[in-house]
Amino acid sequence: MTLAYPKLRLIFRIFYYFCIPDFRNMNEQLYTYSLPVLAVALFAFGLIQSFLQSPEVFKSASFRKAKLAMAFTSLFFGAVNVFEFLERLRSTETEDSLLITFGTLIIASLQAFLFTFSMLALLSNSFQKRQIRIETATITLFTVCAIMVYLFAESIVSIVFTYVYTAFYFSQLIRYTLIFTKRYKRALNGLDNYYSGREADRMRWIRVSFFSALGVGITALALALLPYPLFGFCCSFACLAFYGYFTIRFINYAFVFHDIEKVLEAENENSAVGAEMENGTHKTDGAGHKVNVRLTEKWLDEKQFLQPGITIDDVAKFVGTNCRYLSAYINTDKGTTFRRWINELRLKEAQNLLRQNPSITWNELAEHLGYADKSTLFRQIHTQSGSSPRVWKDKILNS
Repeated sequence: MTLAYPKLRLIFRIFYYFCIPDFRNMNEQLYTYSLPVLAVALFAFGLIQSFLQSPEVFKSASFRKAKLAMAFTSLFFGAVNVFEFLERLRSTETEDSLLITFGTLIIASLQAFLFTFSMLALLSNSFQKRQIRIETATITLFTVCAIMVYLFAESIVSIVFTYVYTAFYFSQLIRYTLIFTKRYKRALNGLDNYYSGREADRMRWIRVSFFSALGVGITALALALLPYPLFGFCCSFACLAFYGYFTIRFINYAFVFHDIEKVLEAENENSAVGAEMENGTHKTDGAGHKVNVRLTEKWLDEKQFLQPGITIDDVAKFVGTNCRYLSAYINTDKGTTFRRWINELRLKEAQNLLRQNPSITWNELAEHLGYADKSTLFRQIHTQSGSSPRVWKDKILNS
């Protein structure tokens, strides 16, 4: 069969085989023996994910879906590496580039889908069943077509289909990135509407993992375009580093997911309530009381916002309303999230304290405001004012 991407391969082959033969042989050996190392690591990661147990987490269907999808991905990819290693040992004289290209695209496409599904499941059921069916059917169709083209099609058809399959895989990466970015922002907004602290930091690893996986996916795309040992070794190394990082963070996340999940699931309801309030269709809670009436001056006068670790549930219970409507009210009436609103109130209190007692230390000020330490206070000052704590303090004292 004619090789896919013939001109690109010809240029690379001339450079690869005639300019650096020793380097080529070294890379072939590195790539070949990196395969079983990666396979063993992936089997280990898959087994760890399969048998990961936490009584609280196992109550969550979302976490179970993510766990099983990632375990299957790790084990499947490990088996693929074992198969490729055995094939390279069996026959090192000939290389079927088209088979390597199709195999790489099939595996990369399936991995991209499974990993994106896992990430969205950790953001709480963001992938609908209809989406899953469509993605599964599309990937299956391309896989079957790739097999049929490889076995029966003419060389020109193989080349055209390779370009089409590559374009499809590239569109997958773009679509999944857009979907993930949208749902991740929604999840952060949900946490900001519930907690007063930076609980969203606990989810930052999910974004890091997704874009790391995207980098691995782009490396796989390069491997499909130029299936040579140098790129294969780089892809193996990137996969090993990525799966190791992800497994460790995934295990750690299991201990906090149960508390975060209820907030993520409530975000969709909050969004709907917020839209209703903006349209004027909902101004009251379940008891028929206006939400803004419930936010009495008593809560502000008692400075309840200075409580460490305060959540929107605490405020809702104090004023006797529903936290979903309270969250939507803050979003629409105050034009901000619960976390930012609480921090605005705290920094206004900090300004009053500094004027009354300019000699107060940063540690004392942070403790009084309900922050865990002064570094948290400094971060909030910088976020809201855009200046350093010293400059911010001088402006207050000189005003």
